[in-house]
Amino acid sequence: MNQATLERDFRAGFAVFLDPENDNTQQLLDFCSDDGTFVCDDVPFPLDKDGFADHLAFHRDGLWDKRQWCPQPLKFMAKGGLGLVAGSYNDRGKPRDSGFRQRPGFCTVVCAWDKHTSKWVALNVHMSPLLSQVLDASPG
Repeated sequence: MNQATLERDFRAGFAVFLDPENDNTQQLLDFCSDDGTFVCDDVPFPLDKDGFADHLAFHRDGLWDKRQWCPQPLKFMAKGGLGLVAGSYNDRGKPRDSGFRQRPGFCTVVCAWDKHTSKWVALNVHMSPLLSQVLDASPG
């Protein structure tokens, strides 16, 4: 329950974002708390875990020709049973049959140490665009 284990568990959970060849969203959902809250940069309201799963499926269901989540160096902080992962990212991709998208953002993931599984679990995932409003989104 330290910075190294936080980074290990985050990278395993977020592999679907960190590795463009990985399409296993279940790893991310397993990392997330059943009671968690999730904020995505392209949805105007918070999601529960089921809503987050639906949103991930929406993006995976043939919407993109190619998409990549490119984080800048992430900061990992652990104190006692709480952990925080924070850093900026660039979400870029080509929606199927239209334009392209490049959206800079900032991600924070608040985690808690689960004593029963000896792993970190995400209580809150918050991905916000650095632009306060997305204008000129890809046509579609």
